Amino acid sequence: MELTIAGEPAAPFVRLDSRTLVLSHGPRAVAFSLSSSGRFVEETLVIILDEGRATRAQGERVFGGFKSEDGERITLYGGTRDDLVVVAIGTADLERLQVAVTETVHHHH
Repeated sequence: MELTIAGEPAAPFVRLDSRTLVLSHGPRAVAFSLSSSGRFVEETLVIILDEGRATRAQGERVFGGFKSEDGERITLYGGTRDDLVVVAIGTADLERLQVAVTETVHHHH
């Protein structure tokens, strides 16, 4: 049996569930496992919110971001140093994301 289902590119998104944070800019995505990288992700988000920018490395992986000049948007990036996925979200959304990551990370420990 064969089956073909037409698809279309997804819009950029940031998704968090109990195990993973995913950044997607449409054609590609990067995932951070919260079991191994949860505190790294959490600390990076807190620094971005507090200081307006952060770039942090964990092995070959990089995660970071920066606030726009008006403070309304946050650009997040993640992946390997030479292959980053970049997506922009609202600052209020990043605040919600940081709280959710913190709750998720500390719920597992």
